[in-house]
Amino acid sequence: MSEATDILNKLDEKTVVTLQNLVNGAELVQPGIKSKSQNVKVDLKSQNEWKGTKSIIFVGEGEKDYKPKVRFYGVSGKPNTKRTSVRVDCNCSSYYFYFSMANFKAGAHEGPKDKVYVPVPDDQRKRKPGPPKNPDSIPGLCKHLYRFVNNLIDSGYVDD
Repeated sequence: MSEATDILNKLDEKTVVTLQNLVNGAELVQPGIKSKSQNVKVDLKSQNEWKGTKSIIFVGEGEKDYKPKVRFYGVSGKPNTKRTSVRVDCNCSSYYFYFSMANFKAGAHEGPKDKVYVPVPDDQRKRKPGPPKNPDSIPGLCKHLYRFVNNLIDSGYVDD
């Protein structure tokens, strides 16, 4: 059994997707994400709590106007990366092409479904297309979300 199949099977067995699931997926789909995220600057812009839905949303602000969002559900107190249900979003192209649809299918995408990418026909391309970005549709995080999540943990907003 491949590592990708193992991650997808574990998600099928669970009723919630946790931040730890998404971190594992990101590290599998983009093996160098940990080092790539080291140079990314993302700060906490806002934090809002809704007691009725027991949810907390953290919105970040990074360079080039990237806005990662992390929303924890079913939370009373401090969220936990291994137990608390989560949904994420980022407005960068990496998140869109690698994880948006996979996260949506897994119930881990925050907000409405992103538009489906329609590739340019081969006869109209200026160059040959690359391989699919995430052919196994493994849910995960872009480098902005990855750095933002680590910042939330390091700052004590979220338990690891």
